[in-house]
Amino acid sequence: MRCRSTSIYNPTESPSTIYAHPLPQPSPVSHLLRTPLHHHTAPSTSTESTPQNLHPPSTPISLPHISRTPLHHRTAPSTSIPSPHTQAASTTAVVIPMKSPQTVIHSVAPKYLFPPELIHRGWRKKYPVGAGMKNQTNTCYLNAALQALFHVPAFVSWLLEDQELEKKKNLCLACSVADTLQKSHSLPLVVPARIYNQLPMINKFLKRSRQEDSHEFMRKLLEKMEEEFCRRFKSAMRNSKNSNTTPMNLIFGGYLLQEVTCLNCKGKSTRPLYFSDLVVDLCASVEESVWSYFKPSKVSGYTCNHCKKPQAEAQMRQLLLKAPNVLCIQLKRFNPLGAKIDVSCKTSTTLNMGNGLTYNFLAMVQHHGPRSNCGHYSTIAVAVDGSLYHFDDEQVSAVTQSCLQPPTAQPYYLFYEKTK
Repeated sequence: MRCRSTSIYNPTESPSTIYAHPLPQPSPVSHLLRTPLHHHTAPSTSTESTPQNLHPPSTPISLPHISRTPLHHRTAPSTSIPSPHTQAASTTAVVIPMKSPQTVIHSVAPKYLFPPELIHRGWRKKYPVGAGMKNQTNTCYLNAALQALFHVPAFVSWLLEDQELEKKKNLCLACSVADTLQKSHSLPLVVPARIYNQLPMINKFLKRSRQEDSHEFMRKLLEKMEEEFCRRFKSAMRNSKNSNTTPMNLIFGGYLLQEVTCLNCKGKSTRPLYFSDLVVDLCASVEESVWSYFKPSKVSGYTCNHCKKPQAEAQMRQLLLKAPNVLCIQLKRFNPLGAKIDVSCKTSTTLNMGNGLTYNFLAMVQHHGPRSNCGHYSTIAVAVDGSLYHFDDEQVSAVTQSCLQPPTAQPYYLFYEKTK
């Protein structure tokens, strides 16, 4: 669920269109937020010119059925001379009845696969502090990811309130996650065996009794749950417009606008990108890491669509079109060879994105150890009452905000919730 290109944008809000042109010049992070697109519920009647490559495909027009008499039922005037033997025959015309045309009913795809109004930020009910989770042989990565997700209010509300999960009981992965969540609210210790036993189904590369990357596991888990949710609908009910409206998309998904400016002719090319987390460089603080992600960068070997100059120099930047309800930030904690980048990074309880957009800290998964394939994972999360707790497999303990600061904190990926 990393950033991927998309030609259709399906936000859950409906401010003005984002494809205003000319686009504003680069500015500090406080100007990175752009207004999201409208939902394309009907063909627009506006006369404003819009780039063809950014418009969604037009809705097929259903023409009314026109009843016509089939050719073989029509009687053409005869040009032959009638035979005397046929003159005595009856001249009554034989009418061949026609069948009424059959009406073809086309299934209409819903605008949303899941209603956006059922996604709730903030805790709606009071829940106890979650229980610890038993380590089932190198499963600290799994426990840490689940503890982080179980402290995302929108995710918890969907799991506990979705009636379809109640009907399926034990027949799906989301049912296993919901069952583990409910047990964490009622038992002193949870053994997430159901999820552990489904590792090969979640992803074929996940092996039991082997240390895995916690962020990778978390992403594969959400992707499988998203795929499972889409199977509730027939293929005719899913299309490019509603494909990103599952609960996972509405909670964790957002949109970027990738803008490339040719330094030769100053021509600009843009395309929207869906993203489910931001993979950012490791800086002195999480906020600084996020800001650096939106800074312009140089691109070499670019072929401009305007001046057609090959191997041109260009500048690329990312703009935030639609901010997700829950922002997942992954820090580049490991180099390509898997060695850990042991740099201190300050974690703040409030993340300022500029232009009035702020996020509150929910949970952080941290890594302790020298490499990605060894070491230990644990989670620091905010409980319903606002207190901080450290979840280290079976151990659950209250902590202070000093645990979010270096050198104690070793953040790997974090969850922040958009303020109301």
